[in-house]
Parts: sequence; C-alpha cells; structure tokens
Amino acid sequence: MEDFVNRLTRLLDHFEQTASSFSDTIGVQRSSLSHLLSGRNKPSLDLIMKIHERFPEVNLYWLLKGEKPFLCDEEIKNITEKKQGEITETFELQKTEFDQCNQSIPATEEIKEKETSQPNLTSDHANPIEQIVVFYKNGTFKNFNPTR
Repeated sequence: MEDFVNRLTRLLDHFEQTASSFSDTIGVQRSSLSHLLSGRNKPSLDLIMKIHERFPEVNLYWLLKGEKPFLCDEEIKNITEKKQGEITETFELQKTEFDQCNQSIPATEEIKEKETSQPNLTSDHANPIEQIVVFYKNGTFKNFNPTR
C-alpha cells in the first residue's frame, strides 16, 4: 500500500501536478486521491486504468507493482520527439516574427544613398579589373579599359 502511495507521489512530481490538479486530470474526485495519498484507501482498478489512459507513457506494470521502468521506452522516445518538435516550431515562429519585424523597419537615409549610388569599381590588388563593358538598350555597347 505504501509503495503505491510512493509511486503516486512520483507521478505527481514527474508531471508537476498537485493532488487536486491530478485528480481533475484523470477524472476522479479530489477526496478519492486524498484518501489514497493518506493511506486510508487502496487504489481501485478503475483508478489505475484512468491514470494509464491519461498518461499512457507510464508503464502500467510499474504503476501496479512498482517493477520495470517508470516510463515505457517507446513513449520516452515519442515524448522526446514531441518536445523537440515543439522547440523547433517555437524557434521557427520566433525567426518568422524576427524576419517580419526586420522587414517593417524603414531603411535609414544612409542606406538609401548607398543603394542608389554607383557601385565601387575599384579593383583589389589580388584581382585587378581588366575590362568593363556597358550594354545599351539599343543593342550597342562600349568597352572601357582602366588605366594602370
């Protein structure tokens, strides 16, 4: 009996719930859970099944007998994948909000001037400019060779 109380307490701690919230979650009266935790009553099969239905990741054999792992291995994997998915979704949502925020910020005058100014056609020493070709809409073009 005391072992079940310890397992029930571990469940409450693991799922970060109070006795009241846990009883509401599994659908039993608060007094029923209180009587179990105090050792006054023994758990019914109905209570065990309600816990297992609401928390299927909890190993049923552990819940009944206190043997085997607390959580089922497959369920641990699913919970981990679900948490990872939630983290990824949160990150992508925050990134989207950040991108939208940056798009709505108007460019400063300095940035606008740089966007409309002529490109810097100076060469660097490692890769000098050999020739510049300008194409006109009428199909003609001009070649420019920088002086050295």
